Parts: sequence; C-alpha cells; structure tokens
Amino acid sequence: MLEAGRRLGVENPAMGMGPGPLKNVYASVAPPEALRRSTSHLHNTPLQIAVERGLVGLVAWRWIFVAFLVCGIAIFRTLPPEAAGDRALVLGSLAAVVTFLVAGLFEYNFGDTEVLLVALTFMAMPFALARDRAGA
Repeated sequence: MLEAGRRLGVENPAMGMGPGPLKNVYASVAPPEALRRSTSHLHNTPLQIAVERGLVGLVAWRWIFVAFLVCGIAIFRTLPPEAAGDRALVLGSLAAVVTFLVAGLFEYNFGDTEVLLVALTFMAMPFALARDRAGA
C-alpha cells in the first residue's frame, strides 16, 4: 500500500487526486506482491491525505496538529500547579491526540467518523478549559 500510495502521490503531487477515487485506481497501481488487490484507503493517514489532497492538503493537515500541540502546551504551562485536575485534562487531551496521530501511521483513522469525533472532542477540551478559566 505504501508503494501504491507513493506512485499515486507522484502523479498529482500538489493537489492530489481528490477524495474517493482511490478505490477505483488502486488495483492498477498496486505492486504484484500486494496482499490486497482492492482497497478504499491506504492504512496510513498522512499518505492517504497526500494522495487525495496533495502536498497542499498534507501541509494544512500537519499545521492543524502542530498548532494544536503548540497551543495545548501553552495552555498547560499557564495552569498553576495547584490546578491538578485541569492540568491532567490538558495533558490527557494532548496525549490522546498524539496517540490518535501515531495510530494514523497504521490505519486511516480519518475515515472512521466515530474515532475522528472523539479525537476532535479531545482537541477542543484544552481550549474550552482555557476559556472557562479566563471567564472565572
């Protein structure tokens, strides 16, 4: 799948092939040693995004998560040591999102709505906490 994804990514590097057509073209680019002759995703989130949305989409996707991690760490650092529960919530959110991203190296977890919604909920938690603390 990695080789097939690489081949497809080279064909449309900037903007990708668009969401969806992978299932129709995978068989034609899968190497002879591929165990699967058809698939709708490449079992690797960054590769899937690069193939479907190109390098522009991949850069935007990475920017979202880098920005989240930078902002989340900044929120964590502003919390006083006595706010142990709040610190745990922010640190847990950061850990959950990093785990989600690592899992995405082995599965296209953006294709699973339930998993994605949980990850997005975890991403919102530090910002909701910061907003509530600012208003308190």
